[in-house]
Amino acid sequence: MAAAVCLYGYFGAYYGMSEAETSPTARVHAGAPPFLVVHGDHDTLVPAADARRFVSALRQVSAAPVCHAELPGAQHSFDVLRSVRFDAVEVFAARVAETGGGGR
Repeated sequence: MAAAVCLYGYFGAYYGMSEAETSPTARVHAGAPPFLVVHGDHDTLVPAADARRFVSALRQVSAAPVCHAELPGAQHSFDVLRSVRFDAVEVFAARVAETGGGGR
């Protein structure tokens, strides 16, 4: 089973193109794999609000689990040094492998 892990992702327009052309939010669909979206609430490079919008849009249509963790005090690139925050990715991946990605 495939799954997607998004750490402090960028959900806007790229290189002068419109969001409809490039944003992951514009491409959410019912057949999306399970998602784990992790973002720091103090990210000054990519606003946490963008991740919230993506998660909301995905939850409205996806049949697969959509997990969202907004980390208090975390900045962009919070995973450069291993910490308990990063362990959530391994827990998510193990759970998807156990269940085959089904359920919420």
